[in-house]
Formats: sequence, C-alpha cells, structure tokens
Amino acid sequence: EPTFVDSPLYKDQGVDFFASKVELGPSGVEKIHEVGKVSAEEQKLLDAALADLKKNIEKGVQFVATNPGN
Repeated sequence: EPTFVDSPLYKDQGVDFFASKVELGPSGVEKIHEVGKVSAEEQKLLDAALADLKKNIEKGVQFVATNPGN
C-alpha cells in the first residue's frame, strides 16, 4: 500500500518522511519499498520534489514545536 511514513529512503538528504509502497502487518508498517529505477527526467523531478518536501516537513515540525497541544 502506498503511504506517507517516517522513512529511511531519503534521510541522508534531510527528508525524514516519504510516500512509497509499504507492506503492512499486525504491528503497522513492516517494510518500506524503494522507489525503484527511474529515468533521468524522473530523477530530476524527484530531486525537485525532495527539496520541496524537505521544506514542508521542516515547516510542519516547526509549527508543531511552537504550537504544542493544538
């Protein structure tokens, strides 16, 4: 099932969460699948998306930190 989860796939680029196919089990996510082989054009799009995603995650984390209990 594709889902947005805390993922190790792009943590080395500062992206802690990513949407990819996962395998679910009794305890939740059991396996996170890599994106797989992409073309050069797809890689450019993925790189741009990761940069935006990183900014959005940072913004969300900052919001939660400054608005506890909301």
